[in-house]
Amino acid sequence: MNKKIKLNTVLTIFAILFLTASVAMNLNSNPFSEFLAGHDSSMFTYFGYAMKNGKIMYTEIFDHKGPMIFIINYLGSIIKIPLIKGIFIIEFITVFSYFLIAYRIARYWLNQSFSIVQLIPQAIIMPIYFEGGNLTEVYALPFIAYGLLTYARFHFNDMKGLHLVLSGLSFSIVFLLRPNMIALWMVFWLTVLFYCTFKNKFKLLFIYIGFFIIGILTVFIPIIIYLIVNNALEAAIFQSFIMNFMYVDTSNSKIEGIYELFKIIQRDYMTILLAAFILCWSVQIKKYNFKELLFYLGSSIFIVLTFALSVMSGRPYLHYIIVMIPTMIVPLSYLLSFFKKKSQLKYSVFLSLLVFLVYYNQLEIDYNSAYKRNMSTYIVDESHRNYRAIKSNEEKNARLSNLSNLIQENTDEADEIYVHKQSGIIYLLSNRLASVKYFNLPAIDINENQVIGKDFLKDITTAQTELIVLETKYNNQKDKGIIENEFFEFIQKKYSLIYDDVDYVIYQKK
Repeated sequence: MNKKIKLNTVLTIFAILFLTASVAMNLNSNPFSEFLAGHDSSMFTYFGYAMKNGKIMYTEIFDHKGPMIFIINYLGSIIKIPLIKGIFIIEFITVFSYFLIAYRIARYWLNQSFSIVQLIPQAIIMPIYFEGGNLTEVYALPFIAYGLLTYARFHFNDMKGLHLVLSGLSFSIVFLLRPNMIALWMVFWLTVLFYCTFKNKFKLLFIYIGFFIIGILTVFIPIIIYLIVNNALEAAIFQSFIMNFMYVDTSNSKIEGIYELFKIIQRDYMTILLAAFILCWSVQIKKYNFKELLFYLGSSIFIVLTFALSVMSGRPYLHYIIVMIPTMIVPLSYLLSFFKKKSQLKYSVFLSLLVFLVYYNQLEIDYNSAYKRNMSTYIVDESHRNYRAIKSNEEKNARLSNLSNLIQENTDEADEIYVHKQSGIIYLLSNRLASVKYFNLPAIDINENQVIGKDFLKDITTAQTELIVLETKYNNQKDKGIIENEFFEFIQKKYSLIYDDVDYVIYQKK
């Protein structure tokens, strides 16, 4: 019997590793990838690079993300393994941990093989939503899943104090990645509050809250101490909280953006899954006790609330709905539980094949993405369907490599540069730090937002900046706006043009 259990455990771990590896092949950081880091990912990678070289988050690196993404990328920058990027190791562990916890949640309803089956549709849509990876939403996944596991433990009367401490820790990490990803804990605590009030268990409620707060403080205290010691607490509060309201307010066409993301979750059958889940538990409502009813109602609200919070900016970025993936765990597990009395192997194989058939279009997207990302060196046939995209990526890489070489040739290693509104990739490729905290200006109009605009001007005009890199189209634009015009006039006065092509121009200090 023990041998059988060990074999099943090994097979489960192998299956989860396989799913993790399949997702990892669509990460830009994977060892075989010929894609550079995406826009946001390159910014986060720069966080780690800059902190490794002595820069302080928020005071010397401006961004509206929470401190955890700085810390994660700093860890990625100091992990040294030959031929493998440190951030890839962290991403691989993140995805593996998520699948492991999602599997554990499913085991409350399903056997081992069915618990693996429910991971497959999640693994299929992950690469599409990840958009190359190294994003705040990616790192939130295992911690949201752990919060959901605690919720399931509460439902099945299996929750202990340590689970709440770890849930509080998970909540803190997610909140400090991005505050709008905490829908799970909002629903969890409403459920606990209703249950304890209805059952008149107020002492138990306070005990639960106490354990949860311990978990929160475990994360918050060291980060707050770090920020206070480095005089960065005020800047952190402004950038990671107040700035996010500016970010929401400046988005255009909110309804259109939200609808675009809704169509994606509809395409990926999440709306059908939610409807089937609600229908199935509601028609059996009489067989559930108060606690069970609260859990299934809460799980349904969790799905809707997660979507509402994730799209609140109105921008239709796919990675915003990465947090919808954990919302699939309970509905999939619950619905698959109706097959639990069937032959384990037979129905597991059948359901797996059915998932592959239903998600065929998404699988094709995954395949093409992985092929373009990892196999471009081997493609020579112009008739290949991915040829144009691969050539475009090669040309982009060559242009950026040439630009980075020029920067290195015209600066010393200790010199600092500024690249205007071009993410973090040029700093990383040229191995040069930004001279200002605004290494990449936030997604707001600095001509209209005078707080940021004037602070940027003060920063750039007083910094020791050896080179300034601009996009050629920006350089040739006549009216750039009040703040941007003043910035450009400063460049014309203090810098000389040393390089000019169709993509970029480089100015060097006179």
